[in-house]
Amino acid sequence: MSINIMDLVKGAVTDQVMGQIGGMLGQNDRQKTSSVFESATASILGGLLKKSQSPQGAQDIFGAAQQADDSILDKLGDLLGGGDQTVGVQNQGSGILDMVFGNQRNGIIGTLSRVLGFDKTMIGKLLTMAAPILMGVISRQMKSGSMDVAGLTSMLSDQKQHLGDYLPQGMGSELGLGDLTGNSTPTPSSQPRTAAPQASAPSGGGSLAKILIPLLLLGALAYAVFQFAGKQDGGANEALKEEVPELNIDGDFDLDGAAPSMDLDFGGIDFDAIGGEAGEKLKVLQGQFTGIADGFKGLTDETGANALKDKLDGLSGSVGDMGLSDMSGVAKTSASTMVGKFVELVQGFVDNVENPALKGIIQPAVNALLEKLNSLGL
Repeated sequence: MSINIMDLVKGAVTDQVMGQIGGMLGQNDRQKTSSVFESATASILGGLLKKSQSPQGAQDIFGAAQQADDSILDKLGDLLGGGDQTVGVQNQGSGILDMVFGNQRNGIIGTLSRVLGFDKTMIGKLLTMAAPILMGVISRQMKSGSMDVAGLTSMLSDQKQHLGDYLPQGMGSELGLGDLTGNSTPTPSSQPRTAAPQASAPSGGGSLAKILIPLLLLGALAYAVFQFAGKQDGGANEALKEEVPELNIDGDFDLDGAAPSMDLDFGGIDFDAIGGEAGEKLKVLQGQFTGIADGFKGLTDETGANALKDKLDGLSGSVGDMGLSDMSGVAKTSASTMVGKFVELVQGFVDNVENPALKGIIQPAVNALLEKLNSLGL
């Protein structure tokens, strides 16, 4: 009989803990809180299942599960009672979400917000609380079963038969898992659920249409503008063309140098050797820095810019509570190295963003974060 991770998560979250979660979300209906929590947790588990399908993704999850402290499951009442301990749990959760979803994180939050009827801030907070609990359950199962990467991947793969009971409508397709309604295992011919019956079409046709139709409309609009401008002023046409993102054959925006190298390498820092609370905080910081780096790599349109802005704002709000400036010895040296490299890369990237609209979205958030990091005195 396969392990049902969702059942284990539900068993770990007592009524008292669910009440605490509801209190932090401003939700008094215990049953509704429980339902939304399960949907959020299942969405993270679905993300883990999808990520585990690649060798590198499986290795990333295995490493995160090895480092996770499964004792969190035995003290949830204390950890989610508010204050610094709760902030610490949420910071861990934020790092886990970045590992699982990367650039999709804000899209997942938006979908859950729309489907479940809660605002994005509440959904985001809920996910950061659910992620460490889920990872604690996975870690405990992995360690108790002496699982290697293959064993962990197999356990996650088995969850496909259970997720259909918990995922909100359409979330399976959003995560790239197909339609999991009724615990069914997706097949290549599975189609995403829709509000009304659809005529039979080749698999993937709906996704292709959603990409092509906006692109064709945008291309037609750009062409019309160019033609009109050309008639008004023969020289204005070329000037206007420089201000309009050019569509390439893959449907991406060509932002003229808006994607320089944004690779973060902290390979010289041994987080395990640092150990203790400081080591755990630096691991969380690494996850947050990497998530922002991934956001820069995905800066190709306004949606990506707003998603990056949210990540920058989130880190600005939490980095001051991590106590980096209070660290000492190798921990403080490591924190200083990480912050220094991150600041240098961020500044270099922003300088290379030539699209004024995207730069206008992220610049204030970048400035606020850099000011916060510089105030730490590292």
